[in-house]
Amino acid sequence: MDNSKKARIGELKQMIEQEHSEEYKYVEMFRPLVKEVDELSKSFLGSILNSNRIKRLNKEMQGYADIANEHQRRKNKLREELFELERSDE
Repeated sequence: MDNSKKARIGELKQMIEQEHSEEYKYVEMFRPLVKEVDELSKSFLGSILNSNRIKRLNKEMQGYADIANEHQRRKNKLREELFELERSDE
């Protein structure tokens, strides 16, 4: 394996770890919102009384989920490139 491949592999591994960290950060931001929505909508009356707040929280959760999914997509693309590089050296 030449030095440029080794360097790229190291770079890809670092980028994958960074994307994973970013993805995890948004997943962690998402979790308390899920719990809050669950608490607010435990009863039918609670769902009605808190519908605006629940809608706002759902929108916020969707935003976090979209960002986390984008990081996951990037991470998967980087993993594919890493796999191809490692496989081409065999």
